Amino acid sequence: MGKKFLCRFLSSRTYFDRLFQSSQQKKIYIDQFLFTDNTPGFEHNAQLLETEKAAYLDGMAELFKAKTLGYGIWTYRDYGD
Repeated sequence: MGKKFLCRFLSSRTYFDRLFQSSQQKKIYIDQFLFTDNTPGFEHNAQLLETEKAAYLDGMAELFKAKTLGYGIWTYRDYGD
């Protein structure tokens, strides 16, 4: 696991922890879980490397099970096509 990937995952964990605390520990719903994006004009947004996506999603599963009621995926491929 690379250092940059670990930072991204820990940032996500920290964000979820803060969000969970601010909701008085009530589970939340993520309406636009966006883990990949090829939207034209937004090429400079933060991106996971293709080689990191599977591990990132595996790591997020634990957080989603513990702290959410569910999620909606915004897009997962070919948005820009």
